[in-house]
Amino acid sequence: MNVETVDRLIEKDPSLESSRSAPQISALWRERIGPLPGVKEMYFGDVAAGGSRTAIDIEIAGHDLEKMSIAADKLKEKLATYEGLFDISDTYSGGKREMKIRLKPNGRSLGLTQADLGRQVRQAYYGAEIQRIQRERDEVKVMLRYPLADRKTLTALSNLRVRAPNGVEAPLEEVATIELGQGYPTIKRSDRARIINVQTSADKVLANIPLIEKNLDTHFIPALREEYPNIRFSFVGEKKEQDESDSGLAQAGGICLFVIYALLAIPFRSYLQPFLIMSVIPFGLIGAVFGHYLFGLPLSQLSHFGLVALTGVVINDSLVLVHYVNQRAKETNIFEAARLAGMARFRAILLTSLTTFVGLLPILFERSLQAQFLKPMAIAIGFGVLFATFITLLMVPCLYLILEDLKRLPSKIFGWLIKVLSRLGLVSKRPKSYKELEEVTN
Repeated sequence: MNVETVDRLIEKDPSLESSRSAPQISALWRERIGPLPGVKEMYFGDVAAGGSRTAIDIEIAGHDLEKMSIAADKLKEKLATYEGLFDISDTYSGGKREMKIRLKPNGRSLGLTQADLGRQVRQAYYGAEIQRIQRERDEVKVMLRYPLADRKTLTALSNLRVRAPNGVEAPLEEVATIELGQGYPTIKRSDRARIINVQTSADKVLANIPLIEKNLDTHFIPALREEYPNIRFSFVGEKKEQDESDSGLAQAGGICLFVIYALLAIPFRSYLQPFLIMSVIPFGLIGAVFGHYLFGLPLSQLSHFGLVALTGVVINDSLVLVHYVNQRAKETNIFEAARLAGMARFRAILLTSLTTFVGLLPILFERSLQAQFLKPMAIAIGFGVLFATFITLLMVPCLYLILEDLKRLPSKIFGWLIKVLSRLGLVSKRPKSYKELEEVTN
């Protein structure tokens, strides 16, 4: 029974609801059952809706399977030392027992090849098709091979006669070596190299996965690379997908910020005021982080999506405020316009943010399985907007006044320079511009 089935049963009958979560029940089963002898792999599933059971997946790639297997064992021993990791396994498993036949130098001197050897052994035991007979609607294959008595013992295999290209026949054991070994049920490759994946599940409450991966990548894996220089170690699975997603998200976020800046710069006819409006975005991110801490949730991939969406939502309040200051500045002085803006737009800004936050509350307090995946995004947007609202009302008017002071800074420096030059007697009249000042001083 998987988690989705349990969740549906609980929705139909609330009396079935347990105080323990699915990962806790899975951990309890794992503890009670313990290790089972003879079992290669055992997994207790507590992941639903497309989640991956593998918390850490490390790919070992190379051409020497023996050394790769030894490196995989060392890596599994290292993973076993971390708290919260369990079901540590690898994808390297031997298949059925088989006989490995390799050509000797004696056989090569007769002109035999490994392909000739394999073909003749196969024909002796499996058979060679010599004819097909049509019987009504069916077609019957006629296979020629050794009698059953000559195919039942290993001694018969040793005495098998192998024919060389020149017609000379020799016993199989004279031209080839026969060894008992274990075959490969599957052969996995990546970038033209064989691979072994070392995988582990984790209790994400106890195990800090990013910290474990960083520790392995910084300390343990470099030592393995020195010991096995011809083997490649790399993180795949969730970490690889998350790195690729974060990279794409960062590029999309950069494009998003540029487009927002362009959309603000055109109507405001200013290169600086868009930065003033967008200055609240970092505070929205702080609010999103605080919201995750309040709900006890880590920042996940969906949280990052919410943070990107937040950049476009959180600037609404500061946009309204700056627009009002610009309009009032035409009628009164800048300081008075900035002071009145907070009072005049307080209700509109507060209601805009509260309605956004309240609209997300049903998702934040929904307990169904489907809502759990959307909750990080809702927390990022809701708390980011709420926190940035109060920062907007306090900080944006102050930044507006600072921006106006910076605009007046060149004229103030110009006036101070004229006073200094006048006292030194270098100018007799007051220049009106920097160009006129340059002509006077020359």
